Amino acid sequence: MDSHVDRRTFLAVLCSSGLAAPRAAAGQEAKRVYRLGILSDEPSSSNPMYFRESFGKALQDLGYIEGRNIAIEYRSTSVGTDQLPRLASELVQVKVDVIVAIGTAAARAAKEASSSIPIVFARLADPVGTGLVASPGRPGGNATGVSVVTTQLAAKRLELLKKAFPQLTRVGVVWSPAVQSTVPELNEIRESAPYLELHVQEVAVEKAKDLQRAISTLKTSRLGAITLVPNPAFYEDSRRVVDLFFETGLPTMFWRREWVEIGGLMSYGTNYADQYQRAATYVDRVLKGAKPADLPVEYPTTFELVVNLKTAKALKRPISPSLLLRADRVIE
Repeated sequence: MDSHVDRRTFLAVLCSSGLAAPRAAAGQEAKRVYRLGILSDEPSSSNPMYFRESFGKALQDLGYIEGRNIAIEYRSTSVGTDQLPRLASELVQVKVDVIVAIGTAAARAAKEASSSIPIVFARLADPVGTGLVASPGRPGGNATGVSVVTTQLAAKRLELLKKAFPQLTRVGVVWSPAVQSTVPELNEIRESAPYLELHVQEVAVEKAKDLQRAISTLKTSRLGAITLVPNPAFYEDSRRVVDLFFETGLPTMFWRREWVEIGGLMSYGTNYADQYQRAATYVDRVLKGAKPADLPVEYPTTFELVVNLKTAKALKRPISPSLLLRADRVIE
């Protein structure tokens, strides 16, 4: 079933970060209470952490105090993206001033639900290709925000796996046909694999319940490593996901550092906390009168490679020293 977090629950989460503290930023006493809608393709069990530590803190620094000058309506789903259109419609019905859409599916649902309410997106793979904006420099519609560069990163993750394990020849690619926005990433992997002298075996995982079957396939496929294509189904129980991939005994490349911090081996990608902080600045600009059509889309300029040496030792898979020298963070 979908996870519907109401205003009271989300307020409790933000209180722990001080967002609901009874003070306003200097010089910002709002005359009205803005209503902010947050629509996410991640389950509520994982997302509040990011808002508390990044998005929520950024809003506070900009002078937005829950209960004083801003109210938050939070909607997310843990059963796939098919519930997002209904949840987006709910936000339209309660007449939010801005919708913050986390993830490509959430942004699409928000756009389909309203062509007039400003939409600020984050963690969006391809804003032009998905039709959310006309161009990065001049979005043109009611949506803008912060995008991730995922297509090229998929090939880069494959390259980093090869550098970490030079003898690697066969890699399992776990992806979801249900997440159409990731098809370009899969195609990039297919095209780059021959240049890296790698053979890839694709394993589809559409729902979290499919993961155990996929793990069994990976265990018996004579692979040397695994790379994951972003899949919202994995957010339901991230620690279980990490444990299952560890059970394969194979080095696994994730797309977010959070997976590595809880036991995954490696990750390469955008800093998501920074994405959410940047999204907060867009919300501020829109609430102050800027139009999404005129606000250029931002793209990340830095990417981070994170390696968990403790996991490497547990897997008995020594990582190439040259790769470790390139890592932005090594967890020991």
